[in-house]
Amino acid sequence: MKNEIFFINKATLADMPKILDLCLIMHKESIYCNIPVNISKLNSFLKSHILSQNSLFILLKKNNEIIGFFVGNIVTYFFSDSKIAMDIILFIKPNYRNHHGAQKLLSDFIDWCHDKDVREISLSSTTGIEKSKVKQIYSKFGFNKIGFMYKIQL
Repeated sequence: MKNEIFFINKATLADMPKILDLCLIMHKESIYCNIPVNISKLNSFLKSHILSQNSLFILLKKNNEIIGFFVGNIVTYFFSDSKIAMDIILFIKPNYRNHHGAQKLLSDFIDWCHDKDVREISLSSTTGIEKSKVKQIYSKFGFNKIGFMYKIQL
């Protein structure tokens, strides 16, 4: 494996154009590629999570280039005031996968959750991208597969 040096930074509003480009790459690769993208809505989503105290929006960088990102947030259970953290997006450019970038992003998310008094972390993957690799990475961190999801297109 190559000896790659990656850096993690918090996303800022100035990063939004480059993050938007990555979102469009992710969209084209995902099972959602046939659903039209609303750029205005996507920009509002990105901005709200960059600014939210209950969200972690971090970037994976190499040589000052954004090559991936992670968005997660904290909510309370519908039946309790206890906190649960959930991922929203984990994406790394295809040519930078298999270099431990996802592990760096997840590790930072888990540390952030510890600092925020989160009781539980729930991770998912619904894009259809690299399903077996995602499962392997989540398992290495000690996450257990609980439940399942069914979909039908209408």
